Parts: sequence; C-alpha cells; structure tokens
Amino acid sequence: MSASLTDLPKNAQMERKALRNILAAYDNEPRNPSNNRVEVAKIISSLKNASINTYNFLLWHAPKTDYEDFISFLEAAYSAGIYVWADITPPSEPPHAEPHGMDYVAWAKDFANLSLRYPNFVAFTIDDFDGNLGFFTPQYVREMREAYQAINPTLAFIPTVYGGEQISTFPRFKDFIDAYGEYIDGILVPYIDLDSTENLPRVLSSAREALGDKILVAFIYAAPTSWHSSWPTIEYLAKALTISYLYADGVMAYLLPLTPEQSHYEEYLLAQKIFRILSQRQDDLKWLAESLEVVFDVYDAKIRDLEIFVSKLQSMFYIMVVYSVLVTTITIISIGKILRSARCKRTNI
Repeated sequence: MSASLTDLPKNAQMERKALRNILAAYDNEPRNPSNNRVEVAKIISSLKNASINTYNFLLWHAPKTDYEDFISFLEAAYSAGIYVWADITPPSEPPHAEPHGMDYVAWAKDFANLSLRYPNFVAFTIDDFDGNLGFFTPQYVREMREAYQAINPTLAFIPTVYGGEQISTFPRFKDFIDAYGEYIDGILVPYIDLDSTENLPRVLSSAREALGDKILVAFIYAAPTSWHSSWPTIEYLAKALTISYLYADGVMAYLLPLTPEQSHYEEYLLAQKIFRILSQRQDDLKWLAESLEVVFDVYDAKIRDLEIFVSKLQSMFYIMVVYSVLVTTITIISIGKILRSARCKRTNI
C-alpha cells in the first residue's frame, strides 16, 4: 500500500513523477444497477489490489452524472494515493458529458481548477484526437493550452493519438508532433493489432523518436473493439503490457475488468501479477525483463502442458472411436453368425 498523496508535495515535480512509470486502467468502472452511478469504492479497492497507480476516468457513459461521480472519484483516489486522468470524447463520439459538452476550452479550464484542489489529478486526454483534427486545429488547441496553463501550468494534456504508422489516413507521429508538439505534453498511443505484438516495439519506437522527452503512454486493448470482435488472448495481453512498459513511460489497459462479476476477470488477475512485478523496481529494466521472462516461461509451460493434454485427449478420442467401430463391427459379425446358425438349425429341422 503506497502512502496517501496528501503526504506528497503539491508541486510540479510530483506532477511529472506521476507521468512516469505509469501502470494504469481505463474505463470499465462498476456501476450501481439501480441508478447507474459509479461505485467509487469498488474501483479504488481493485486498483490498489493490482498495484495500478493511475486511473483514466471516462466522462461519457452517463453524460448528466459522470462529472459529479468524477469529482467523488478524485476525492477517494486522492486519499488512496492514486493518480487520475480525465478522458473526454471528441466531436465524433457523442454523447458529450455535462457541464461543458463540446466546449473543450471550458473543459480545460475546469480540469485545471480541479487539479489545484486535487494534485493527484495530473492529466487529461481527448479520445481519437487525430481522427478529429478538422475540429482540433493547432489554433484551437493553443487556445485550450493557454486557458488551462494560466490556472495550473503543471496539468498535462496528453491526447489519444493512433498515428499514421497504424492508420494510413492519419498523420504520422513526426508530422503530428511538428504541428501540435508545442501545445501538448505527450500522447497516449492505442496499439490496434489485437492478434500480435510483433509491431508494438516499432510503433512505440516511432512515437518515442517523434516525441523526444515528452510523455509516451501505450494504450493496450483488453477487450473487443469495433474492428476486432474477439477478446485478446491472455498470452497477447501479458506480452503487450510488458513490452509497452519497457518501451514507453507507462502502460494503460483499455477496459480491464475490475470486479469478479465482469467478463474475462482473468485479465485482471494477470495484470495484477505483472503490475506487482513492474511496481517493485521500476528503474531496473534489466531486472524487470528477467523477472517477466520467468512469468512468460511459466505461462508458456502451462500452454505447452495444455496443448499436450489436448493432444492426448484427441488421441484418446480417436482410439475410442476406432475401438467403438471395432466393437460394433465384431458385434454385428457375431450377431450375423448367430442368425445364420439359427437359420441353419431351422433348415435342418
């Protein structure tokens, strides 16, 4: 259990420290079925038990009440020593939460004021940012930045950016940073290949090269998406979370289950094991790599054992099928012999 953030200095150094070694979860908050309000205590408990040090709160599911629940969450997270991001949706993703809707300058000011009250509120993001650049022009983003920095210059704006390296119609990371770099503090990069981690190091390395010393956080999908209808495998998720942490300033899990009642809770149990390792010696990457290699070896061994077991079951099934066919054939032959013998006896009579 980490110390409460109330014990930490309220300064820029704390804010910047909060944006390194990020182990984060996003959305998928449990809600009370009777009123659809966020169950804050459950989220806090789940985050603490999995060594998750940051939570990105999406204001979207309940547009009229999410803002109030967000403030309640900020208060609880502050006492629990958990850093918080806010996620608001772009014009292309209605509904837009109250009280500011699509007035992103007003959101920026509001977030800056909240971050003064709650120093654990360290960053905000806008989803699918590079898919909405027609709205978010450099001039508009500069207006946002000037508005919130006049209130709290340590609050970070880290938009969600896929990059042309993954989606050809979007600007490549370098081109995006050339246009927007002076108005942002980093980027949150969703990795869109839910079948393979092969290209993940290349994508993150390209983003890092473009960003320089700005914040880079990898966004890993732990649930189906609009372009990938099946759940990612446990093996994929383990490798994606680990690679992301080693190549970026942190990793954020998209729709990670937070309670046993939620589907695919085994993903939470996996993240719990990996994040506990990552949180122990965050600056010793060699030790982390070696420790996680042991974890992967254990999982790989289990997978091999399972494959061998399945193979044995298949072999036993085939043997049983052959045996059943042989028994049936022998039975039919025996019955035939009995019938022929009976006919012969009747003929002799």
